[in-house]
Amino acid sequence: MKKALIAIAIAVVLAFAGIATYVVITFVPKTGDAGTFLPAPTPIGVPPPAVTGAPATAPAPKVAFTLTLGNVSQSGLSANVTATLTNNGAADAHNVWAKVEAFAQGSRVKVNGADYLRVDVGELKAKSAVTRQVTLSFSIFDAAKLVQNGGRFVLTVNSDEATQPFSYDYKP
Repeated sequence: MKKALIAIAIAVVLAFAGIATYVVITFVPKTGDAGTFLPAPTPIGVPPPAVTGAPATAPAPKVAFTLTLGNVSQSGLSANVTATLTNNGAADAHNVWAKVEAFAQGSRVKVNGADYLRVDVGELKAKSAVTRQVTLSFSIFDAAKLVQNGGRFVLTVNSDEATQPFSYDYKP
């Protein structure tokens, strides 16, 4: 049965891609076997169905983000971080926002009392950059875990066009 589903999926993909316009697959079970696929003979006098659709278009321009960490300063249970987000792509990015998460010893660490910190950016034009400074605050227990054992910071950039994760491993 698994082979039948794979063959049907391949036939559908080929038909939509315009590579094959008419495919018939017959499933012929054998005793003691899961089955064999044999292509059925082409019916005589039956024209293949027409494949219609929109003409091929050029792929849409893409956005591509890079992240550069700038100044990081620590004060008590908080850290001030400056980061620059650049859209190196050929298209503008709309409704851009970043999600900052922290993990220590395999578990999530609350950032500013929440599971993550959201930083709104807005529109980021192609080939342009924006710099933001954020303060990351931690509880005394989470700060101790990070200072003693290090941790991983994950920043996921989201936009209408793309989602791109970045990570930074902090080692004390």
